[in-house]
Amino acid sequence: SVALILKVSSSVLPLEINPTIINEIAKIDPENQDAQLDALNIARQTENTTSTLLKLGKMALKNQDNEQALKYLTLAHHISPNKESTSALKKIDDRLNNIAKKKQRSNAKKQKNRIQVLLAQHKNLFEKKRFAEAKKTLLDLQSYGEKTPHIRQLEIELEQAIDMEIQFSIELGQRHYSQGQFKEAYQTWRESLNLSPNDAVLLAHIERVQRVLESLRRLNNSGQTLEFPAE
Repeated sequence: SVALILKVSSSVLPLEINPTIINEIAKIDPENQDAQLDALNIARQTENTTSTLLKLGKMALKNQDNEQALKYLTLAHHISPNKESTSALKKIDDRLNNIAKKKQRSNAKKQKNRIQVLLAQHKNLFEKKRFAEAKKTLLDLQSYGEKTPHIRQLEIELEQAIDMEIQFSIELGQRHYSQGQFKEAYQTWRESLNLSPNDAVLLAHIERVQRVLESLRRLNNSGQTLEFPAE
């Protein structure tokens, strides 16, 4: 309450007495000397407290302590609104708005630079056919939403490149497999699985060659003939 903020002496004005009520009594009953005295003390305390808070607020404002300045000035304006407190609050409000705008511009610039770096990385990885890494970079770019230029076109190009790479890998693995190079076939298909973990064709080829490799391990020291699954 205002009574607590002003810290009026209990010997003159008990803290439990509402200053607003005292002022009302003083207005209604001009002959009430105690109420008049209490009202005068309240007015002086209010003026002194407001003046002190304004000084502290302006000092904090000068020292660039915006948080403290806002607290002091807001409290001063709450206790006794006047042109000085209104002007000081507008000044701190303008300063805080400018700080917020500068921070926003700085963040936007950093974001733009980050997008440009990621775009350059994606292009470099794409050209080197490091599609798994390019895919991760594209996911980072997607987090910026509409701020990333041509993001959908980049997605389509990468999807097409990955499809072609997987198809090439399947064919290469099949050649290895048909020549009895089962480890090479497995390695070829397994590496391509990083590009598309749920590709049904790749998973089927990998499962088949794993069965063959497991059979070879079991029959490694036997003289039995192993029949390989047909293509």
